[in-house]
Amino acid sequence: MSSQTAQERVNSSRGALRRPFKLAAETIRDLRTTIPISFTMALREISSNYRKSKLGFLWLAIQPALYAGIFVIIKFGMRGAGFDVDVGSAPPALFALVGMTLYQAWFEALTEQLESVRRSASLLKTVRFPPETFFFTPMIIALINLAIRLCVIAVAAIALGWVPGPEAFWFPLAAVGVVFVGQAIGLVLMPLASLYQDVRRFVSSISIGLLLLSPVLYPATTKTDTLLHAINTWSPLAATLATTRDLLLGGSFILLGPAIAWFVAAVVATVFMMIFIRAVLPIIVERL
Repeated sequence: MSSQTAQERVNSSRGALRRPFKLAAETIRDLRTTIPISFTMALREISSNYRKSKLGFLWLAIQPALYAGIFVIIKFGMRGAGFDVDVGSAPPALFALVGMTLYQAWFEALTEQLESVRRSASLLKTVRFPPETFFFTPMIIALINLAIRLCVIAVAAIALGWVPGPEAFWFPLAAVGVVFVGQAIGLVLMPLASLYQDVRRFVSSISIGLLLLSPVLYPATTKTDTLLHAINTWSPLAATLATTRDLLLGGSFILLGPAIAWFVAAVVATVFMMIFIRAVLPIIVERL
């Protein structure tokens, strides 16, 4: 009987996927209720995360600050040995802080999206939520955390005497784009990640590799014939992070084209996945 029910649900979802415009219309119709629910759930999640923490939101600044301090120590140590990391005219500590902050925001948005359904598995089996809630809730959490991180960057820039150019006006918007691209990747992986722990473990296992291969603690290379440039071009993290930091600290904007392409791809992927998840979420919940 259960097998027959599952089969009926699979067939129902397949039928729903054959009517994408109807699913899109339902998604738009439900936004009026989805966003308030998502906002409430986001505040609840944030409160839960920091309820037992003495430092609270300070943790959003502590990790990037620690990495920035380590970077400065290594940079001056390498300079003494005849090597140097050229960060232009920007203060090295601010350069590293911005890079680590954006990296942390991107990776956090991705992982929050990955775990959004599994985290609410028990609730999903008793209460019906609009599927879009599992996109907007992580987004609201990521944007609130990003706002705090941007305030930390602003304070650091003032303290270090950095005066940005007019391009810095676009820095906050570009930072939102960094978070959005990370979340879009998480949304694409979310159906599989909800069913198989291997996806989350894989993402966690490549975090250090992404940090080292992306221009987080060093500027993007301008040598277009190198393997590193090719990797950065095809990396959604590297392209968006480097371009966003260039807006605030100045730079070559060598990855501007790939960054725009990744953002457009993220928008398309998000629209598609929101329609897809509306159809398949009942199957995912059944198998959790």
